[in-house]
Amino acid sequence: MTVAEIIAKSSNIGAAKIGHQLLGKDRLYRYVKLFGFGEKTGIELPGEDAGRVRPFESWSYYTTTSVPMGHEILATPLQLVRGFSAIANGGYLVTPYIVRKITDDRGRTIQETERMVPRRVIGEETARTVREMLVEVLESGTATKAKIKGLKYCGKTGTTKKYDPETRSYSSARHTSTFVAFAPSEDARMCVAVVVDEPRGAYYGGTVAAPVAAKIIGQGLLAIME
Repeated sequence: MTVAEIIAKSSNIGAAKIGHQLLGKDRLYRYVKLFGFGEKTGIELPGEDAGRVRPFESWSYYTTTSVPMGHEILATPLQLVRGFSAIANGGYLVTPYIVRKITDDRGRTIQETERMVPRRVIGEETARTVREMLVEVLESGTATKAKIKGLKYCGKTGTTKKYDPETRSYSSARHTSTFVAFAPSEDARMCVAVVVDEPRGAYYGGTVAAPVAAKIIGQGLLAIME
């Protein structure tokens, strides 16, 4: 399989081979950290969780195959959106915020949020190539149920088994289903993450989470364009 096919079809074996054979422990860890995983995003909300990325020294031989499949790492939906947005905007990791500015009844700015300097995590050409691959997730991959007529956008499904502390292993009955997307594919106006915790019945991200994200994107873009 090509890298594009691995992403479109969400191949765990393919992702594991990329992590283990192409990237290796050093580069995989570096990019995980570059994209902000394991650290707070800096958004102005109390109680933000930093997620969890184990220290480099504790990564085992198998970690390079597990992390690309979504195991051995904890990430918040906001971290997923932040990382995905770097692909959308050409390679920059930005600090999210809730309030852009506060104005009085005359429209004068009382307070404005200081924007942090974004850091480049990948090159612009690399980001463009990944966007092209992510479009195929909707067109021919695992998220065809989330296609929106007349809109070309990017997305990635995720389906992981949940860790069971009682058995100290991953459960075959409990899952987390995820879909992260930004739209349109070029000059994106919005980025969405939908996470379904322990869905009943169907549990694949493309079946459970992606259609919900499609509705959010469809209605959201209409509101933005008004």
